[in-house]
Amino acid sequence: MTNKAKKLFDFIQSYIQKNGIAPSFDEMKNFMGLKSKSSIFQYLDYLQENKYIDRDKLKSRSIKLKNEIPLYPEISAGKALEADLANIEYVQLENLIKNKSQNSFACKVNGESMNAYGIQNGDIVILDSNSIIKK
Repeated sequence: MTNKAKKLFDFIQSYIQKNGIAPSFDEMKNFMGLKSKSSIFQYLDYLQENKYIDRDKLKSRSIKLKNEIPLYPEISAGKALEADLANIEYVQLENLIKNKSQNSFACKVNGESMNAYGIQNGDIVILDSNSIIKK
């Protein structure tokens, strides 16, 4: 996501959380320090094309955040299993993840080897494939 698109997305997200409704085009234009709304429409198209938002272009204040990540069938908390990539669902996150990562996904846990960490069989865990594991 470009810096300006992220700035607008963050504004939209905080505005909706605070007011329960999306900001107007004028409010977005003023927040971004722009003189016309044309750039706002371009940023909104970008955010919609990249599945960060949904909106009805014919209605004002119709922006809805799309906070969803892939939910893979299950991961093993014991021996390794192969994921069934043909049956991927999506999980709505709403306000669970503050900074949406394109590399985040959810898995259902299968096994009990992580019980000591509070992760139980059947739990859903959210992972980020960009995370660095240190040994």
